[in-house]
Amino acid sequence: MTSRHHRSTRAMPIPVPVPKTPVNPLNPKNLLTLPPTRPRNPLVAAALLRKAGAHQPSRGAVRAAERRSLRAELLEQTRRHRPAGDP
Repeated sequence: MTSRHHRSTRAMPIPVPVPKTPVNPLNPKNLLTLPPTRPRNPLVAAALLRKAGAHQPSRGAVRAAERRSLRAELLEQTRRHRPAGDP
């Protein structure tokens, strides 16, 4: 029976090629040139930045808050009206 080897879940180092000569970032040969992007609509960018989240709690949050307040109110009522001899 052969033993089964389990691969480690650790990250393995990836070999990165090292340039033989140092790269000068100011050399135009080393720069990546991209085609010019088309002009963007400045009004759309401003509108997207103005957009915000909801200005009120979600319905689920409102229901949960009502449920908590009802439970607290019922607990207060039972404490107030409980006879002195009851635990």
